[in-house]
Amino acid sequence: MNNIILSKTNGINVHLCVCPRCGEENNSLALLGNKEYKYECDSCETNYLSSTHEGARCPNCKAYNRSSIGMIQENEKVAGDLCDKCKEEMETIDKEIKAGGIFFRCLNCKSEGVLSAEADISKEVRKEHPAPDPIGIEVEECPNCMEN
Repeated sequence: MNNIILSKTNGINVHLCVCPRCGEENNSLALLGNKEYKYECDSCETNYLSSTHEGARCPNCKAYNRSSIGMIQENEKVAGDLCDKCKEEMETIDKEIKAGGIFFRCLNCKSEGVLSAEADISKEVRKEHPAPDPIGIEVEECPNCMEN
């Protein structure tokens, strides 16, 4: 079990959690202790919580450059575990990628998703980058754009 360094003003500093993917409440609690500040990594854009006297390294990419977003407010909800719906979606995405699907990001509408292993572009990309390794492409127009 990890030790929690208590906040001088908020003790164990309990906060309700939300799903980091969709923002829905997920019925969990975070014991933040002295982690009272929000930061964004200038290198990888990861948001994370920290105290003023912890190291300045990003927990994701280990870079030292970060920007302060501000203090965590008293009743503010913080990112916790994925909700059940997002867990199921991520499992489905993982299966599709392992089957040969590919990630996409649309330059037009900024949406992201997965193209089926059966899509022609997935087959073409997978010739050079075989499954199950994840691979992604940027597209000018995506399935969401085509629907609208």
